[in-house]
Amino acid sequence: MLLPIRTNMPLRSTPVVNYLLLVVNIAVFLVTRHGLAAGRLDNYVLQASYPQLHQFLTHAFLHANFAHLAGNMLFLYIFGNNINDRLGNVGYLAFYLAAAFFAGLGHVYMEQSPAVGASGAIAAVTGIYLILLARTEITLFFWFFFLGTFELSALIWILLSFGKNLFNSLQPGDFQIAYSAHIAGYLFGFGIGLVLLFIGLVRRSRYDLFSFFISPSRPLPVPSSGPDFTDSQRQVLSLRQQTLDSLAAHDMDRSVELYNQLRRNDSSQVLPMQAQLDLANQFMAQGNYQQAAEAYELFLKTYPTSSQTAQVQLMLGLICTRYLDQPGRARALLSQALDGLPEDSSAHQMCRAELARISPGGASP
Repeated sequence: MLLPIRTNMPLRSTPVVNYLLLVVNIAVFLVTRHGLAAGRLDNYVLQASYPQLHQFLTHAFLHANFAHLAGNMLFLYIFGNNINDRLGNVGYLAFYLAAAFFAGLGHVYMEQSPAVGASGAIAAVTGIYLILLARTEITLFFWFFFLGTFELSALIWILLSFGKNLFNSLQPGDFQIAYSAHIAGYLFGFGIGLVLLFIGLVRRSRYDLFSFFISPSRPLPVPSSGPDFTDSQRQVLSLRQQTLDSLAAHDMDRSVELYNQLRRNDSSQVLPMQAQLDLANQFMAQGNYQQAAEAYELFLKTYPTSSQTAQVQLMLGLICTRYLDQPGRARALLSQALDGLPEDSSAHQMCRAELARISPGGASP
């Protein structure tokens, strides 16, 4: 037996709607379990042979027994919290209800038996998790001859789960599990996730499915929000990730805001090479010359062997001489840049001209 017990993606906000869905499902089960078994709630069960409109939603809040409820709520808790975090409360609620409806349509189209349970909607939650957080890790509990846990890529786990459901849905027989609803839910989650990323309603991140095509090498897993991290450390890690996510989504204004907040929380923070350079260039474009200079200085200090060192030295030298009144620092930077820039380049000529302008007597070295 294999069961997911957690993911390694920390939450940035409280998943209020997902907690509410958990409570509502449990409460409805406690109130209706006897009535459902006695057939008194057939009007709220999804009757595939003669469905009524409201049944496409009500069936998703009914469960046949405790094991049915417990399995669904475990998956909803594991995957729903992060999706609620990514979509926001309103967006997540709309997605979940639409997923329940679409999963019901899949069941009605393919089957003739009645159906209850949230598993179709939860399959959609799992499907959209694959799109938005494919590069995270899932901790799985196993129970065969002995007990234990191990970590597996979310991409692999969810694709295996989808494949298992697809295989079972194609087998002949009268199953007690609504595999068709699961398949419809997965497809709905996959599709909505792709659309949201394509049109930019959800910000890109280095953990979404598209990042495999941009950077095939697998990044290190995101830090767990376990006890090894203090609250302040988790806040810094969250701000750092949000900054990188905003840069990936080309939301430069938001990136600048988050980066400033990150530096206020921990002045030692430096972003990966290209991200640090992008932020410095953005400060420069906004006319925030002091912040641009600080970001460029951090780049040079952290990545001294970068292929872009000479260009950064030139840019920082120009800022120092033209905007910050630091001619001494400017001369040092421009002299270093001059040695690294190709002699036949316009950047080399600009560097030489600026160095001649600020040097004593106007002579270039």
